Amino acid sequence: FKYHTDFPLSNVFEKDGKFSYAVAYNTSSINKTCKIYDSSGRIIASFIVPAHTLITYPEFPTKGQEPEKCYSLSGSASASSGNATATSAIDGNMGTRWIAASTNNSTFDIDLGILSSLEELKISWEEANAKDYEVLMSNDKLNWDLVKSFSNLAAGERSDDVDLLNTNYRYIRLNMTSPSSVYPYSIWEIGVCGKVYEEIEINDKPDNIYYYPNPVDNILTITGDNIENLRISIFDTSGKLVYTKILESNTSIVDMKMLTTGLYFVKIEGVSKAISILKQ
Repeated sequence: FKYHTDFPLSNVFEKDGKFSYAVAYNTSSINKTCKIYDSSGRIIASFIVPAHTLITYPEFPTKGQEPEKCYSLSGSASASSGNATATSAIDGNMGTRWIAASTNNSTFDIDLGILSSLEELKISWEEANAKDYEVLMSNDKLNWDLVKSFSNLAAGERSDDVDLLNTNYRYIRLNMTSPSSVYPYSIWEIGVCGKVYEEIEINDKPDNIYYYPNPVDNILTITGDNIENLRISIFDTSGKLVYTKILESNTSIVDMKMLTTGLYFVKIEGVSKAISILKQ
């Protein structure tokens, strides 16, 4: 990725290799400045993010045409092996690469920083690629869903385009289980294509939504029109995603017993505002 910010909860989006827009969420009680940097470290733009606010910079026009190509999502990277070079696989530079420390099983994780609707994963492997690997997704980095699995892939430099089926997740993991050579796994660059969760369009808008009881001990009930099959996400006061699920019907329950006592923010896909819930 060619562009990044210095803001903890943010994403930068590119289109055809150029800066397109940024999204930042300020969880603090004071206004803060978000700066956007290019690959050389030069500041190309900055904007104010009001307290407790999620904003897009620059603002989207009220009317316009959907871009033909999807936006590239940025994030941070880590690896179970060769972690020191992990960021080299998401820096937008095909001259740098991540290199694992050995041919043992390795994982490579990308944190997008915010829940996103994921369309495609582009992996540019160096010659020391993975013959067998899995693509897994998560929203809490604890529970992982298997999205794709590959085996007996070709050796040598390879580019894999993985269809992510418009799934909604924050974390992406490559689980490499078998190398194609005697050398450690190595990746030139990984690109993630999709849109931030807040932009997902809902045809039948959810409405008349009720959350009860509030405060809640363990089981929160949610009722509303057109909420079946929408994703609900729960965030703590720091903005961290602590729970997510798909609502199974227009009257659904959310088991909050695993959460500690405190204040949480509940957001349903397609609903602009989050609701504060007190867990007792």
